[in-house]
Amino acid sequence: MRAAGGEPGQPPPGGAPGGAPVCGLGVRAIARALRLARNSVRTVLTSGTAEVPGLEREQIGDAHLDALRALYADCKGNRVRVWEEAQKQGSLYPTPR
Repeated sequence: MRAAGGEPGQPPPGGAPGGAPVCGLGVRAIARALRLARNSVRTVLTSGTAEVPGLEREQIGDAHLDALRALYADCKGNRVRVWEEAQKQGSLYPTPR
């Protein structure tokens, strides 16, 4: 059986992240060895490079960052008080109990 993109018995170009050998191993074995999700391993293997794609997400707290910084200053760095005050003002969603 031939490794994708390489000579028989040789790792594919770029190999796996961290230089782990991947020839002859299935996606599940690679994922287990590298402690990654199987879908992440599939994405890297199909891309043909060893670079793991980064995640681009909007941060949850960005919309409330200025209010939280003001509360942090008002509460003199006490993060528990910042959380309590933010909940009172409705700046944050309540914690499920």
